[in-house]
Amino acid sequence: MDYKLNEINQLTEFQHDALREIANIGFGNAATSLSKLVNNEVSINIPALKMQLIEKVPGIVGGEESLVYGIVMQIYGDLNGYIMMLLPTESVKSISSILLNYENGDLLSEMNMSMMQEVGHILGGTYVSSLSDFFNMKISVSPPYATYDMAAAIIDLALIEMSRDLEYALVFDSEMMVKNDIINGKIFTMFDTDSLDQIMNRIDKMVM
Repeated sequence: MDYKLNEINQLTEFQHDALREIANIGFGNAATSLSKLVNNEVSINIPALKMQLIEKVPGIVGGEESLVYGIVMQIYGDLNGYIMMLLPTESVKSISSILLNYENGDLLSEMNMSMMQEVGHILGGTYVSSLSDFFNMKISVSPPYATYDMAAAIIDLALIEMSRDLEYALVFDSEMMVKNDIINGKIFTMFDTDSLDQIMNRIDKMVM
């Protein structure tokens, strides 16, 4: 890899700020779209962003065998990779209650999973659009796939599809606030080696 990190998986201050700016623009637009969907004000905060080795990602959401809801989308075009939302059960219950008035329903029902896909598509789509605009690239995102599985199994979906050409994940802590409820989750973007090189090199050239 040509780009430089402070340590093996630490972003430089400028890299961190640029990536956070992209995320804030993208998820800010997502909040606007979700506000229209729920007919109520939605805000999305990204309190933390870091680069993490892929093998450590399951531990961030409770361990390899922890059961989580995952919304998975493929990123393709000038950049290739995946974007994932991994949510604990309590967060999905909160989203279901707000969007579907689904207090004690089956969280794996077709209606609920479809709703989660819609939320994921809005978040993933706006983030990828922000990436595309920031770097002046042509990037698209696939329709979302929703699943309920062990965290490690969901991560493996991307690793298998990308022939294991994934080393790092960008990890976003997310806080979605709706109707005084705070819904916590993790958003991961994982790019193949060439795509991550492109992103970091373009950011680094901005300070040259």
